[in-house]
Amino acid sequence: LSAIEDDNPVIFLEHRWVHYVRGQVPSGYVKSALDGPIRLIEGNAITVVASSYMVLEALHASQVLCDAGCSVELFDLRVVRPLELEKICNSVDKTGRLLIIDTGWRTFGIGAEIVAQVSERCFFSLNRPLRRLGLPDHPTPSSPSLASNYYPRAEHVGDVICEMLEVDRSL
Repeated sequence: LSAIEDDNPVIFLEHRWVHYVRGQVPSGYVKSALDGPIRLIEGNAITVVASSYMVLEALHASQVLCDAGCSVELFDLRVVRPLELEKICNSVDKTGRLLIIDTGWRTFGIGAEIVAQVSERCFFSLNRPLRRLGLPDHPTPSSPSLASNYYPRAEHVGDVICEMLEVDRSL
């Protein structure tokens, strides 16, 4: 509703996999601010920023890791223009680590842009190299057997977070 009522041109994109998600939806005429990112989980060991469907995969991985004692700070990017990075930079200053998870290709995508800008702003706060998870740089496979290793899933997110935190992946 906020996108429809906005006086500026707004492009609203949603991943086809979110159409199958069930959850609570507020009743009535409810608008949300066209801003972001929004912090979903507060933590202090690693900053994770996800967009679109990857928010759900990152949320699942983060909850499992938090239950195992890894403190993940998770952000839902929500909006890419204007790209507001102040909350993310503040979090990276606190955690020293950043993982970007995107439903687009790793190369030339929004994840690459966030990595570039955060590295410019927070370079001396980093304890580890910044990481990105996204689609490989080749066409999307149509075969289910090939597609199963094409899309990042919660398990991949958890593996990368464990690697960045230097903790045992068998959590």
